[in-house]
Amino acid sequence: MEYNIIHLPKEEWKDHIVPIGYTTREYYDVTVEKQKDGFTVSLERKPFEKPVTHTPQEYDFPDKLYQEWWQGACAWGILEEGKPVAVIETAPEIWSNRLRITELWVEEKYQKQGVGHALMEVAKEQARLERRRAILLETQSCNVNAIGFYLHEGFQLIGMDTCCYGNRDLERKEVRLELGWFPERKAKLSREEIEIRKAEPGDRRAVEEMTQRAFWNLYHKGCDEHYLVHKLWTCKDYLPCDHFGITTADGKNFDAFMGIELKPGSLQGIHGAFHEADVFGELLPEDVEKFNAAFPALVKQYFPAQWIRQDR
Repeated sequence: MEYNIIHLPKEEWKDHIVPIGYTTREYYDVTVEKQKDGFTVSLERKPFEKPVTHTPQEYDFPDKLYQEWWQGACAWGILEEGKPVAVIETAPEIWSNRLRITELWVEEKYQKQGVGHALMEVAKEQARLERRRAILLETQSCNVNAIGFYLHEGFQLIGMDTCCYGNRDLERKEVRLELGWFPERKAKLSREEIEIRKAEPGDRRAVEEMTQRAFWNLYHKGCDEHYLVHKLWTCKDYLPCDHFGITTADGKNFDAFMGIELKPGSLQGIHGAFHEADVFGELLPEDVEKFNAAFPALVKQYFPAQWIRQDR
């Protein structure tokens, strides 16, 4: 099933209560034992004698969106008749370059339909775009269903706090667990694995698709850089690589030069006329959308690192 996941702006959704609750029949029994040369920590899955239910009413401070201590938080959700039926909220941990999922909730009747996975993909995409080294989240040792979901999503146990909610968490079988997800690390290509050659007309579609993937949702929702690349091929100012060269002052003249000063005055003495090709003018949204129709369908989404503000 497809779901319309939208950004939930802070100015509209701050302090919205997230009614997180669950019933569980099992728990992970956490034990920490002191040994002669260290400690032994174990988590063993066991059944409760009877089902245990945890509801927001147990706590004096129910979960809410955009709470003050989550600096830089951002939330997304799925709405039905203006009411959220699923939400996810993230907040950056700047000092360690990690991203924390602070809220994740799916209304019961929408569970086991791919909604949680779709929301999790938003957080993973944010982590990739912002180059975060990991995603963190908190759950409880008795929330077995949630733990199973997170493990299925690629998370792994990275730590625990045996007295987070109270001094009897071990006895109550409700220990805070920290889980983490790590983006795939791609091996760097060696020089021998890279072929540098003259571009051919048959490469153009692959270049446009690569550009779309690289820029999608990076600066704004969606992207238009791949359309710009498409227009460059037929631009009168486009210079194929066999007609372009940059030389020293005592060498041959060159057709064109593009540069920017990294140090004030570094281009002093370099003369020439400034020319901006028409192709770099405004790209009409309707033209971009028409061009997008022939490309793989990607979901447009708002992310907090985007610096070109559009309708959110």
